Amino acid sequence: MFNKFLPYFNGISNCYVARYWNWVFIEDMQYDGMGFWVPGSVVMGSQLAYNDRNGQVWYAPAGQQRGLIANAYDVSVKTKQYNQENDLLYQNQWNFFNTYQNEGIVVEGQRTLQQKKTSLDRVNVRRMVNWIKQ
Repeated sequence: MFNKFLPYFNGISNCYVARYWNWVFIEDMQYDGMGFWVPGSVVMGSQLAYNDRNGQVWYAPAGQQRGLIANAYDVSVKTKQYNQENDLLYQNQWNFFNTYQNEGIVVEGQRTLQQKKTSLDRVNVRRMVNWIKQ
């Protein structure tokens, strides 16, 4: 199912970039209380802020502790937890969103587009290095 999406952006090597797969349904409380679909990258800004507020920049902004998206209610394509599709996405440097029955929508993965296997192929390490430089 995902094979047709995987070739996009392959070959790019950049430790400052991460990509997120799936559309997320969020609620618009400020204007009309209705919800709408946004690309996963839209919610990641608030997710990074949540991570920094409740932890440190070197913590992974993913998983069931710091990766839970508070204002998300659904994802456009549901994948099964811990299956071959998820492994295929992650191996091709796609971070994604998963739905957990009792938890909600959770960010899975924290890969950057760094092709070479170094510490900088992780979002939290790149953010920590940026923090130290600052």
